[in-house]
Amino acid sequence: MDTQGADTQVLSLTIPRVQNLAPADAVTVTREANDALAEIVNHNPARFQAFAAIPTPEPDSAGEELRRAVARLGFRGAMLYGRTGTTNADDRRFDGLYATADFIRLFTCIRKRPSRRSARPIIPDTATRSMPCWRTSVSAGITRPAFSCCA
Repeated sequence: MDTQGADTQVLSLTIPRVQNLAPADAVTVTREANDALAEIVNHNPARFQAFAAIPTPEPDSAGEELRRAVARLGFRGAMLYGRTGTTNADDRRFDGLYATADFIRLFTCIRKRPSRRSARPIIPDTATRSMPCWRTSVSAGITRPAFSCCA
């Protein structure tokens, strides 16, 4: 980090992502990953911050883990992905998660996943190169059209 001039690194769960896990496994893995990230951040908070992993296969637990990651673990953002299994990020089952992120005014990074025939891509390739992350600061009601417009 020093040789590259980076003062702070934002950490997040990469592989294995939880979006293709069974719901109960996703909740367990996400919680353990977030706890591990928090330990690293707490060891050196001047150098590290973290984006929370979110158990989107279990939408009812997703908002709860987001609140825990922010309130108890001190995370400043969340990493989401374009699809959970074959379900796109603009599906109504995630409305509670987006409402939670909006309520706590949390920075949310949404990473595009390669499209499959069973799911339409929600973000075009050109958009992810120029705009990989954005803040959900408007409202959960605005979030859905922003995703849906790209199909």
